[in-house]
Amino acid sequence: MVRPTVSPIQARVLGAVLGVTGFAFASFSGLAAGHVSADSIGDNKVWVTPDGSDKGPPQGDAVRVISDCKNVDVWGNDLHNKSGDFTIFFDNHEPSGDDEKVEEKSWEFDKDKKDQQVIATIDSRELISKLKDEGFHPADDGWHIDLKFSDPDRQVEFILKNDCEEEHHGGGEVTPPVPVQQQTPPPPVVKGTTTQAPKAAVVPQTGADAPFVTGLMLMSAGSGALGFARRLRRRGR
Repeated sequence: MVRPTVSPIQARVLGAVLGVTGFAFASFSGLAAGHVSADSIGDNKVWVTPDGSDKGPPQGDAVRVISDCKNVDVWGNDLHNKSGDFTIFFDNHEPSGDDEKVEEKSWEFDKDKKDQQVIATIDSRELISKLKDEGFHPADDGWHIDLKFSDPDRQVEFILKNDCEEEHHGGGEVTPPVPVQQQTPPPPVVKGTTTQAPKAAVVPQTGADAPFVTGLMLMSAGSGALGFARRLRRRGR
């Protein structure tokens, strides 16, 4: 009988080292990914988020969508000036496709506070009301809004979903509730047949996913090494 060249103790040590290394690697990569977006925001940068969110600017050419009739927080990072103005434009897709000026607002940046801070807030319900009063109509995915700053010379685009509920103050007609369409129950499963679960959506990976996956692979290898050590120990008995 040929004896194994790796002892159970060596296999257990190898498994423990791989597991601890993989866990530390995955944890560190996750923490690093959380700080990349915040640390990489340049000075004099402006962006928008739903009210109450502290997310940074969207990556690349992505346009942020604000739903649930939440107000719009305008953020600034390390702005050079203490205050200024910006103009709200509606990106009118019909019929001309031109930007329609809606109103002007002011912003303030407190240099005594942290670099990233909310410099203005836009009331979504009030903005949509003004757009409707002007006779504008949203696109299929919502109201396309542009914020244009003169100093700093910046432009921010976002989409405001047209999902605000109408407010009624009495005396008017109340919109009847929309009936909920009942979902058709799934067909019964016939014995001897199999059903296939729906495929999960593919989520684009970021650069931080690679080290995280590597950490998971190391932990998996460590687990395998520990299992191998247990088998060697049984053989040695």
